[in-house]
Amino acid sequence: MIIPDELAQEIVNITHALTRQNVNIMNREAVIIGTAQKHRYKTFHKGAQDVIESGEPVEIQPDEVQRYPGALPGLNLPIVLEGQIIGVVGVSGAPDEVRAYARLVKKITELILERELIQREVRSRLRLKEQLVELLIWRFGPENLQRIKRIANTLTINLNATRAVVAADVGTLIDNSYAEYGESELVLERFSESVVQHLTEHQHISHDEVAVVFEKKLIILKAFKSADCDEVRRWTGTLQRSLDLMQKGKVYCGAGAVCRTTGEYQFSFMQAEYCLKQCSPERPYSTVYDHDLRSSYLLHKVTSSPENIILDPLLESFRQAFSKKLEYVKTLRVLLENNLEIKKTAYALGIHRNTLLYRLESIKEASGLDPVKRLDDAIMARILVSIPDVV
Repeated sequence: MIIPDELAQEIVNITHALTRQNVNIMNREAVIIGTAQKHRYKTFHKGAQDVIESGEPVEIQPDEVQRYPGALPGLNLPIVLEGQIIGVVGVSGAPDEVRAYARLVKKITELILERELIQREVRSRLRLKEQLVELLIWRFGPENLQRIKRIANTLTINLNATRAVVAADVGTLIDNSYAEYGESELVLERFSESVVQHLTEHQHISHDEVAVVFEKKLIILKAFKSADCDEVRRWTGTLQRSLDLMQKGKVYCGAGAVCRTTGEYQFSFMQAEYCLKQCSPERPYSTVYDHDLRSSYLLHKVTSSPENIILDPLLESFRQAFSKKLEYVKTLRVLLENNLEIKKTAYALGIHRNTLLYRLESIKEASGLDPVKRLDDAIMARILVSIPDVV
C-alpha cells in the first residue's frame, strides 16, 4: 500500500492533537509526506531511510542530529501493514521522553491504514460488482463475455449457479438519508454500504451473491437451487419485510425468473422491474411467478413488441366499432376475468344474460372474435384489451 499524502497529513493531525508532540510520517522513499511542521513537507529524512533499510526503530539523540540530514532528535518507527514496511512514523523530542508517544502514534497509524486498506478493498469489490451487474443486465453481448468471466473470477462468483434478479425500490430510503445528511455521492455510498451490510448480517445474501444500488434501486443477483417458484416468492417476501425493518421508509420488491445462462439476466431484470411496478401498499412484493403476473407480463411483452403490427388491422376495426361503445370493451374484460362464464359475467356487469349475449354477438360481427366458443379468439381478445388506450 502506498500512503497518500492527504491521509498521512490526516493521521498527523489526529495524533498531534492527541499527544501534543510533533509527528512526521515518511513514505518508502524517506520523504516526509505528513508533518506538523509545514516547512518540512516533501523533505528527505535520513532517519526514516535507515528504518526502511534495517526494519528496526532508529533513535536520534540531540548530539547525533548531524548524522541524520533532514531529521530532528526523536524516535522513528516502521509502519508495518500485512507484514511489510510501507513507511515510517517519527515523533520529535528526547527519545526516552517520547518513546511511549511514538508507540501510541505507530499503533494509531497502523490501525487507520489497516481500516483504509479494508475500505479500499470493499470499494474495489463494490465497483467490480457494479460493473458485473451492468454488463449482465444492460450491456450483455459476445464482446463482453470474457470481461464478465474475469470480473466473476476476481469476485469468486460462480456464473454457472442458477440465479434470479431481484429489484427493490429503495428510493424512499435514499431520500430520507438525503434529508438527514444532505444529498451527496458520499451519502449514497454510505447508504449502499449499510444496505449490503444489513443483507449480509441477516444472511439474505452470501459471498457468492451480488447486491448493488443503481438509481434508487437495490439490484440483487440471488442464487436459488432451482427454478422453484415458491422459494423465489418466499425469499422475496422475506427480503421485503427485512428492508422494511430498517425503518427509513416503505420498500417494494420484485423478482424475475431464475436464470440458467448469463444471457438471461437481462430478461430476469426486465421481469423484476415489471413486477416492481405492480407493487402497492397492499402488495409490497411480487414475482414473475405469481399466477396473475406470469400471464400479464407475457401479454405486456407481446403488446409492447414491434412485432405487434400483425394486430393493426384487427385493432383498427376494433377501435372503429367500439370507440363510442366503451361498454363493449368492458364486457370483454369482465368476460375474461370471469373465465368466459356467461352467468358470472352477466352478474358482474349487472346486466341480463340476454343483454350479454347480444353484446357478444355484436363484438363477433364487428371484429370476427368469438371468445366464448374459440380459444384462439379468447387469447386474441385478452391481448387486445391489454393494449393501453385500446379505444
